[in-house]
Amino acid sequence: MDLYNYLSDKNLLNKVVSISSQKGNMDEALKEDARQEIMILFFQTQIDLSLNEKSIIGYAYKIAENCVSRVKKNMYNISKLPDSSLLLKSKKEFYRLLLWMAS
Repeated sequence: MDLYNYLSDKNLLNKVVSISSQKGNMDEALKEDARQEIMILFFQTQIDLSLNEKSIIGYAYKIAENCVSRVKKNMYNISKLPDSSLLLKSKKEFYRLLLWMAS
C-alpha cells in the first residue's frame, strides 16, 4: 500500500501536509507547489503495514518536511547572488554585472 492511500484512509493527509508547510515557513505562493511535490512522493512511497501507526505518520511527516525544505531551497536559490558581486568599483563593472545577470 502506498503512503498516500494510507493517510487518506486515516484522514491525516491534509494535516501532515499543512503542518509540514507551516513549520517550514512556506510562503503562500509556494505552498501549492510543495503540496504537489509531497503528494507525488507519497504516491511513490510504499509502506510496510506491520509498523505501528505512529511510526508511519512520523515517516510521512519527515518526508513532507524534507520535501518542503527542498522546494524552498530550489525556489529561493534562483535569485541569490554572491555578496562579492555587489561590491562594485566602477560603472564598467556594474554594466558587466547587468549583462551577466541578463544572460
